Amino acid sequence: MGNDELRDLRAQCRERVDTLAAQFPLERLSSVEELCALLTVRRGRPVLPEAAPLPSTIAGVWVANERTDYLFYAQDAPRPHQEHIVLHELAHLLCGHKSGPAQVELLRTLLFPHLDPTRVRSALGRARYDTRQEREAELLATLIEHRWLGLRRSRSDVGLVDLEKSDEERDTAERLDVLAKNLRTRRAL
Repeated sequence: MGNDELRDLRAQCRERVDTLAAQFPLERLSSVEELCALLTVRRGRPVLPEAAPLPSTIAGVWVANERTDYLFYAQDAPRPHQEHIVLHELAHLLCGHKSGPAQVELLRTLLFPHLDPTRVRSALGRARYDTRQEREAELLATLIEHRWLGLRRSRSDVGLVDLEKSDEERDTAERLDVLAKNLRTRRAL
């Protein structure tokens, strides 16, 4: 992905986050489940996050049937990671991503044999971020998470990532955040 394409993708994702923040009181949400409940009301169809015993190669999967969107996430992942997985799957839904019939059938057969194949419309399961859809979903999930956390806490306590900076600049900023937190902790003692 070239710099121009990445810049355009970031702009699109920021616009989606701004739209989402204008529609929902992100600062008052205490969990991704609450966001799913709000999306359920807005979309008129359930958006249900559910823990599942997924294979280690799949962190999360979005399965949509005629009436419901299921957001399955790895039940053994730590809670913060589970929340990010749900946001990632929500991002696919918000972006209107789709997957092919072969992937739907494979996931249905391996992971969800109890689902009626004629009623499953789409499913996305991922372990890698090598497609544009994956990059878009991951970026959107990260931006939603940062907006949500940024509204709930002060910027200095969260250490939000500036996506316009290089990896080296972000790494330096993260180290400075950790150092500042350690200094505040020592002063408090």
